[in-house]
Amino acid sequence: MTAILFASFFLIVTFLPHVLGLSDIPYFQKMNVSQEEYTKTFNVYVKRMREKDYSSSYEKNYFLTFTHSGDSDVFIHSTRQLDFRMRIGSRAKVERATLRFLVSGGECSHLQFYQLRGAKKIHLETIRPHQELLPQWTSIEVIPDHNRINILIDAPKCRIFSPAVHVLLKRGPKRTPRAAHQRTDCSTNIYYSSAKKQRCCRHKMEVVFKELPGYEFIVQPYRFDAGYCKGGCPYRYNPANHHASLQSLIWRQKKGGAPKPCCAPSKLEQLEIIHIDEDDPNKLKMTTWSDMKVLECACF
Repeated sequence: MTAILFASFFLIVTFLPHVLGLSDIPYFQKMNVSQEEYTKTFNVYVKRMREKDYSSSYEKNYFLTFTHSGDSDVFIHSTRQLDFRMRIGSRAKVERATLRFLVSGGECSHLQFYQLRGAKKIHLETIRPHQELLPQWTSIEVIPDHNRINILIDAPKCRIFSPAVHVLLKRGPKRTPRAAHQRTDCSTNIYYSSAKKQRCCRHKMEVVFKELPGYEFIVQPYRFDAGYCKGGCPYRYNPANHHASLQSLIWRQKKGGAPKPCCAPSKLEQLEIIHIDEDDPNKLKMTTWSDMKVLECACF
């Protein structure tokens, strides 16, 4: 297993910079992006995402920042609670909420973060900062909420500056026309999902870059549905082109005359990403990654 992971990481390091047009893979451990740089880049990202909409009546992306109600400079002897009050609106769709802060302290060894939701205390993450990199801007993902986010921090001998919650959301009416990619989506079409021998369709595949070795330098999106194609391709079923239709016919008449058509992506979409600058860990960059999201599937 170790050999497989090493080989996979080697391929990423070798080919990913070329695919994204980078000089090298950014070293995410040294990331030290300020609130100003983070906010500026995300506002540009939101603007670009809005420009992709075809109608002003569609949902629009928004990027909001909320500061906590107490002091901006927090010295933690044992535990401390941070309270972020927000007025987002119940109709808004919160896609992501991120807590960011500057951590310092010569004896700061670890920080544990919990989110308080009613009577529940949910552990979010434990951070062990590298002393040689302090002070350092750090971030963790929190559970989205429309009204209030309460964070409990256990971080002895640590100092936290300027804690803020950044929220990425969508507002506005949803698209009423049926999206084109839903035509072959397994989850929205009972014909694809209920058949004993499932036919070629698009399945969901959630990707969290932070959890993939070699991809941790990607800041946004935190997670997205990349999708994949799977299922059978019976005779004359959803051919991708005229050749696929002909191949299906030959396969049916002469089993050895041609291979059975295979289920594969027929339409893909580019992905806008925010990532650490490979030349400066204090900066962020935006890059367009082509053919990263499967929209439709067909038989080839």
